[in-house]
Parts: sequence; C-alpha cells; structure tokens
Amino acid sequence: MNRREILRKPVLNEISDDYENVDQCIWRHVAEAGGRCGLKIVRSEIVEGLAELVDAGLAKAYILSSGGHSRRNSKACRRST
Repeated sequence: MNRREILRKPVLNEISDDYENVDQCIWRHVAEAGGRCGLKIVRSEIVEGLAELVDAGLAKAYILSSGGHSRRNSKACRRST
C-alpha cells in the first residue's frame, strides 16, 4: 500500500457522515491521524485525495451556500452513498 492509498482512508472517513470543508475539518483531522502514524501530510495531498475519491465515484463535491441550495464543486465533500 502506498502513501496515496494510506491517505485516502482517513480522508474518506472525514467526509463519510457530513459535508466537510477541507480547511476547517478535513485537513486538521487527517493531518492529526497521519501524525500518529509518523506521516506529515500537507493540504495538497488531501485535495488530491479528495479529487481521486470524487473521480472514483466514492465522494461528491459541493459548494454549500447559506441559502440552503448547493452546487457540485470541490469546496465541501461528502461520501457518495
């Protein structure tokens, strides 16, 4: 298993139950999990991991607005069901 594959699991876990923001939630939690394993994880790796999950159909990306409507994009991500 390579570094990218290892990184995908905690990223998928972070988005599995709610809409999450890369900078506010995902990066911090995944970096903490990586630190416990001796890995230093940078934001670009998380964004790349999210893109791979979206490309694989395992996640969807959205822009969430305060008006209750959302558009698909990469600002927030949620696991596909």
